[in-house]
Amino acid sequence: TVKGIGTIVSGKHAFNCTVGDLLLFPPDATHYYHRAEHTNEWHHQWIYFRPRALWSEWLDWTDRVNHVGRLTIPNEKTYQDILHLFQQIEQEYNSETLFSEEMSMCLLEQLLIKCFKLDPSNKQRMSDPRILSACHFIIEHLEQNHKVSEIAEHVHISPSRLAHLFVQQIGASIIKWREEQRMIKAQHLLHTSGAPIYHISRQLGYDDPLYFSRLFKRYTGLNPSE
Repeated sequence: TVKGIGTIVSGKHAFNCTVGDLLLFPPDATHYYHRAEHTNEWHHQWIYFRPRALWSEWLDWTDRVNHVGRLTIPNEKTYQDILHLFQQIEQEYNSETLFSEEMSMCLLEQLLIKCFKLDPSNKQRMSDPRILSACHFIIEHLEQNHKVSEIAEHVHISPSRLAHLFVQQIGASIIKWREEQRMIKAQHLLHTSGAPIYHISRQLGYDDPLYFSRLFKRYTGLNPSE
């Protein structure tokens, strides 16, 4: 909210938001919003986005009302910094220049990290940087079937320690998580690239398109051709 007061209705709950309040609506949050009663105006800025796989921790805000995250910006400087990021994201995305979408996503990542750091309770939940580095490495090489030992060598940690920390902090094994990221990317490619299934299969590290199709259906409930 940048001006005025708004009312958010989420399920059976309703609350007001004022200047400096940030809200995070996950896909499963049933809600609607409007200008609050007895106020003349409500101006707000918003961003609709599909989160990257590595953002899940940053989107887990501790203050929530019926799944809607809430955060109050503590001071004017931080407010201006966040407002500037909103404006930069909009300008970059609408510029339609080379890599404009990639640049706007990088700015959005900065915004989400800044919001995450505003909550003091999150300082105890920050992931080990080696695990984040491992996630980045996997994402950047999704088409390759790196062994756990190879990933561990890249982040300078023993394979057993990496495997333990990964499950502890990410909630899935390295192999399982990589498979999930491949299916997420597969859905994106199937909707946007127009490439044949066998090509997408090989692009994601699966030499057998039939095996890829079975995995895809297991994760999504749909065949790749649907």
